[in-house]
Amino acid sequence: MTEYTEVTDWATIATGQKVRATRDGEHLEFTVTTKAVNSGVTLRSSQSIVQICTYDRPVWVLEVEKVAVVVPDVPGAYLDNRGTAWTLADGHWACGARWRTPEGVAIFAPFTRLRPEAEVVAEVLAEFRPVFHGSRVVQGNRDMIADIYGVTL
Repeated sequence: MTEYTEVTDWATIATGQKVRATRDGEHLEFTVTTKAVNSGVTLRSSQSIVQICTYDRPVWVLEVEKVAVVVPDVPGAYLDNRGTAWTLADGHWACGARWRTPEGVAIFAPFTRLRPEAEVVAEVLAEFRPVFHGSRVVQGNRDMIADIYGVTL
Protein backbone atom coordinates (compact mmCIF):
# COMPACT_ATOMS: atom_id res chain seq x y z
CA MET A 1 0.00 0.00 0.00
CA THR A 2 1.27 3.44 -0.90
CA GLU A 3 1.99 5.82 1.97
CA TYR A 4 1.34 9.53 1.62
CA THR A 5 2.36 12.62 3.57
CA GLU A 6 0.35 15.85 3.67
CA VAL A 7 1.63 18.86 1.74
CA THR A 8 1.17 22.29 3.26
CA ASP A 9 2.93 24.21 0.49
CA TRP A 10 1.47 23.18 -2.86
CA ALA A 11 4.36 24.84 -4.70
CA THR A 12 6.68 22.05 -3.45
CA ILE A 13 4.81 19.42 -5.47
CA ALA A 14 6.81 18.49 -8.55
CA THR A 15 5.90 17.18 -11.97
CA GLY A 16 6.01 13.39 -11.89
CA GLN A 17 5.01 13.08 -8.23
CA LYS A 18 2.14 10.87 -7.20
CA VAL A 19 -0.54 12.90 -5.40
CA ARG A 20 -3.65 11.97 -3.45
CA ALA A 21 -6.30 14.67 -3.25
CA THR A 22 -9.10 14.33 -0.70
CA ARG A 23 -12.33 16.32 -0.51
CA ASP A 24 -15.40 15.38 1.50
CA GLY A 25 -14.34 11.72 1.65
CA GLU A 26 -13.62 11.59 -2.09
CA HIS A 27 -10.07 10.45 -2.99
CA LEU A 28 -8.32 11.11 -6.28
CA GLU A 29 -4.90 9.59 -6.90
CA PHE A 30 -2.90 10.82 -9.87
CA THR A 31 0.57 11.66 -11.15
CA VAL A 32 1.19 15.35 -11.79
CA THR A 33 1.85 15.90 -15.49
CA THR A 34 1.69 19.71 -15.56
CA LYS A 35 2.42 22.26 -12.87
CA ALA A 36 1.69 25.95 -13.31
CA VAL A 37 2.72 28.54 -10.70
CA ASN A 38 2.03 31.84 -12.47
CA SER A 39 -1.31 32.46 -10.73
CA GLY A 40 -1.01 30.36 -7.62
CA VAL A 41 -0.42 26.66 -8.12
CA THR A 42 -2.34 24.51 -10.57
CA LEU A 43 -1.71 20.77 -10.77
CA ARG A 44 -2.93 18.79 -13.76
CA SER A 45 -3.07 15.14 -14.69
CA SER A 46 -4.11 13.74 -18.04
CA GLN A 47 -4.87 10.34 -16.48
CA SER A 48 -8.28 11.37 -15.24
CA ILE A 49 -8.32 15.00 -16.35
CA VAL A 50 -7.69 16.32 -12.85
CA GLN A 51 -7.09 20.02 -12.31
CA ILE A 52 -6.66 21.37 -8.78
CA CYS A 53 -5.92 25.05 -8.19
CA THR A 54 -4.80 27.05 -5.16
CA TYR A 55 -8.22 28.66 -4.82
CA ASP A 56 -9.53 25.10 -4.13
CA ARG A 57 -7.31 24.89 -1.04
CA PRO A 58 -10.14 25.10 1.55
CA VAL A 59 -11.85 22.02 0.11
CA TRP A 60 -8.90 19.85 -0.97
CA VAL A 61 -6.23 18.19 1.16
CA LEU A 62 -3.20 17.20 -0.91
CA GLU A 63 -0.73 14.48 -0.02
CA VAL A 64 2.33 13.28 -1.92
CA GLU A 65 3.63 9.75 -2.07
CA LYS A 66 6.34 9.02 0.49
CA VAL A 67 9.48 7.96 -1.33
CA ALA A 68 12.13 5.96 0.48
CA VAL A 69 15.26 8.02 1.04
CA VAL A 70 18.38 6.25 -0.17
CA VAL A 71 21.66 7.44 1.33
CA PRO A 72 24.74 6.15 -0.54
CA ASP A 73 27.16 3.89 1.31
CA VAL A 74 30.07 3.95 -1.17
CA PRO A 75 32.93 6.16 0.10
CA GLY A 76 33.64 9.21 -2.02
CA ALA A 77 32.64 12.78 -2.79
CA TYR A 78 29.00 13.76 -3.36
CA LEU A 79 26.77 16.76 -4.04
CA ASP A 80 23.52 17.00 -2.07
CA ASN A 81 20.13 18.23 -3.30
CA ARG A 82 21.29 21.87 -2.95
CA GLY A 83 24.66 21.41 -4.66
CA THR A 84 26.68 21.37 -1.41
CA ALA A 85 29.75 19.10 -1.39
CA TRP A 86 29.92 16.18 1.07
CA THR A 87 32.47 13.43 1.68
CA LEU A 88 31.63 9.92 2.86
CA ALA A 89 34.42 8.08 4.67
CA ASP A 90 34.33 5.32 7.29
CA GLY A 91 30.52 5.41 7.37
CA HIS A 92 30.34 9.10 8.32
CA TRP A 93 29.43 12.12 6.21
CA ALA A 94 31.43 15.35 6.34
CA CYS A 95 30.43 18.77 5.07
CA GLY A 96 33.16 21.22 5.96
CA ALA A 97 33.96 20.64 9.64
CA ARG A 98 30.56 19.04 10.40
CA TRP A 99 30.29 15.26 10.68
CA ARG A 100 26.98 13.39 10.47
CA THR A 101 25.75 9.82 10.49
CA PRO A 102 23.95 8.43 7.40
CA GLU A 103 20.63 8.96 9.19
CA GLY A 104 21.56 12.61 9.79
CA VAL A 105 22.11 13.38 6.10
CA ALA A 106 18.89 11.83 4.79
CA ILE A 107 17.27 15.28 4.63
CA PHE A 108 19.90 16.33 2.06
CA ALA A 109 19.15 13.42 -0.34
CA PRO A 110 19.29 12.72 -3.17
CA PHE A 111 23.07 12.67 -3.50
CA THR A 112 25.04 12.70 -6.74
CA ARG A 113 28.39 10.94 -6.66
CA LEU A 114 31.35 12.91 -7.99
CA ARG A 115 33.58 10.51 -9.82
CA PRO A 116 37.37 10.91 -9.68
CA GLU A 117 38.82 12.49 -12.82
CA ALA A 118 41.16 9.53 -13.43
CA GLU A 119 38.20 7.14 -13.39
CA VAL A 120 36.31 9.19 -15.98
CA VAL A 121 39.40 9.62 -18.18
CA ALA A 122 40.08 5.87 -18.10
CA GLU A 123 36.47 5.14 -19.07
CA VAL A 124 36.51 7.60 -21.99
CA LEU A 125 39.89 6.42 -23.24
CA ALA A 126 38.71 2.79 -23.12
CA GLU A 127 35.94 3.73 -25.55
CA PHE A 128 38.36 5.49 -27.91
CA ARG A 129 41.29 3.06 -27.59
CA PRO A 130 40.36 1.22 -30.83
CA VAL A 131 40.34 4.54 -32.71
CA PHE A 132 43.69 5.56 -31.20
CA HIS A 133 45.36 2.30 -32.18
CA GLY A 134 44.50 2.85 -35.84
CA SER A 135 45.65 6.48 -35.96
CA ARG A 136 49.11 7.30 -37.37
CA VAL A 137 49.18 10.58 -35.42
CA VAL A 138 48.47 8.78 -32.17
CA GLN A 139 50.97 6.04 -33.00
CA GLY A 140 53.68 8.69 -33.35
CA ASN A 141 52.69 10.52 -30.18
CA ARG A 142 51.77 7.52 -28.03
CA ASP A 143 54.30 8.25 -25.26
CA MET A 144 53.34 11.94 -25.09
CA ILE A 145 49.61 11.13 -24.82
CA ALA A 146 50.29 8.47 -22.17
CA ASP A 147 52.32 10.99 -20.13
CA ILE A 148 49.67 13.71 -20.39
CA TYR A 149 46.76 11.48 -19.39
CA GLY A 150 48.63 9.06 -17.16
CA VAL A 151 47.39 6.01 -19.04
CA THR A 152 48.80 3.29 -21.24
CA LEU A 153 47.63 3.18 -24.84
